[in-house]
Amino acid sequence: MDVKVSVVSCIIVITRITAPDAPYKDEQMKEIFQLILAAFENMSHVSTRSYKKVTSILDTIAKVKLCLVMLDLECDALVVEIFQSFLKMIRSNHSPAVFSNKETIMSLIINESEDISLDLLDSLFAILRKANQNVPSISWTVGEQIITRINTQLEKIMTPTQKLPSKLEGAHDVKVEVVERAFD
Repeated sequence: MDVKVSVVSCIIVITRITAPDAPYKDEQMKEIFQLILAAFENMSHVSTRSYKKVTSILDTIAKVKLCLVMLDLECDALVVEIFQSFLKMIRSNHSPAVFSNKETIMSLIINESEDISLDLLDSLFAILRKANQNVPSISWTVGEQIITRINTQLEKIMTPTQKLPSKLEGAHDVKVEVVERAFD
């Protein structure tokens, strides 16, 4: 895994240098995003040798807005996986920069999406549902901050009278609770 993270780190540096243009063909970029997702799996282990490289990868993706290339390539399933990974792998001993970069990436993706997928919304709301007791409080906090940031967009999608798919059942209540807590 350390070798894979090192390779991804090098690719990210190349991507940063060539930004805003992607240095590889579309199919290659999709494979690179898969490798990036695999590298993020190491983020929960602060003590590993590759942790610093993974946080550097995260920082570069946030700064050069590389995550938006996933939207251009219509990697919707991968975007959902990254959201789930971010929320699942976050730990209280991560640096503030890690929290900030994850929030930046998730907000960029949501803000730049023409249509926010139901799977993406479901992964966010799944963290915040009261019935979900297995979620670390830090994941709940990050999810809450993302929902608060994108409240305006959610208003367009989730009008109180709108019938949502069963996948998002209860999302109105969660969103209202999160937004009320944020404004309190």
